[in-house]
Amino acid sequence: MAENLAAACQQAAAALRSLQSITSEDLSRVASSTSTAGPSTSSICSELSSRFPSYRPSDSSNHSNGNSTANAHMLNHVQRPVASRQNKRRRRNADSGKRGRPGSTSIVHRDLVIIPNPDTKKVPTHAARVTLEKNKLVLSGYPFDRSWDAATLKSNIRKQIPRQCMLFEYVKNCYGTLVVPNLATGQEVNTDALLKIAGQGAVYVRLLEPYNITDSDTDSECEERLIQTTLNFGKTHNMKNNVCYYMY
Repeated sequence: MAENLAAACQQAAAALRSLQSITSEDLSRVASSTSTAGPSTSSICSELSSRFPSYRPSDSSNHSNGNSTANAHMLNHVQRPVASRQNKRRRRNADSGKRGRPGSTSIVHRDLVIIPNPDTKKVPTHAARVTLEKNKLVLSGYPFDRSWDAATLKSNIRKQIPRQCMLFEYVKNCYGTLVVPNLATGQEVNTDALLKIAGQGAVYVRLLEPYNITDSDTDSECEERLIQTTLNFGKTHNMKNNVCYYMY
């Protein structure tokens, strides 16, 4: 170990002495020899060998021209797989993005509720909503197209009204009360505006003239009610000593 260190120190000292011994004439000679034909690898290697005894030129230095072409060819082959892998990664990410996120669509499904009485101020719930359902005034999951302008939207909604000649207005649910939305001057209600007015709930339209609807039960409901009434009429409960007596 000490011998290798001593040898390295001697080589370094010799290199320093060689650098100190370089004169301006030596630099001029090297510049004149390389200015005409350009800096050749062999001349540089020979000059380094003469100045630095420890310098040993490698095979790559002796064949720099051939190696530069080979390196360029190798670099071209290396770059091609890298670019190919990058393109595959982009395509894979794009495919995974398509699978993970549904494509944007212009169709939005919302319930369309038609209020038949212009004086109705409350949002129909429970029995009132059931009555509207029975009279086909509630369209579940009606497809609203965001591309519809104000005229197309109004025309498509009018087709769902029992009498298409009837006029209507847009209303919104404001804490259980039907109110007419306040719009800016000149603003038209297209599909985007109507969906924003409705929020996450149903879309409400209110007729401007009354439309009579029926609130009759179905035949099965009438029959069940008739049977129950008959039984209650002919049955008398007399509770005595925790015993229930039936008298007919």
